[in-house]
Amino acid sequence: MTLICSTFPEDAMYYMGFFEMCIGIGFMMGPLFTLSMNFQVSFFFMAGFSLVLGLIAVLTLPTFQEAA
Repeated sequence: MTLICSTFPEDAMYYMGFFEMCIGIGFMMGPLFTLSMNFQVSFFFMAGFSLVLGLIAVLTLPTFQEAA
């Protein structure tokens, strides 16, 4: 959160809201995705899901050069 505020001071509230939204969606959807799976399947599913979401975040968030 501190990194977001210091990197993007003019849009800090926007990115903080985006960050909190992602956390909220994860808390809501995580148990639903893993409800009918055993531990091993749910572990690999959530690891893959986190990888996909991380790649989406890396591709959509601006870089340090664009923020300056």
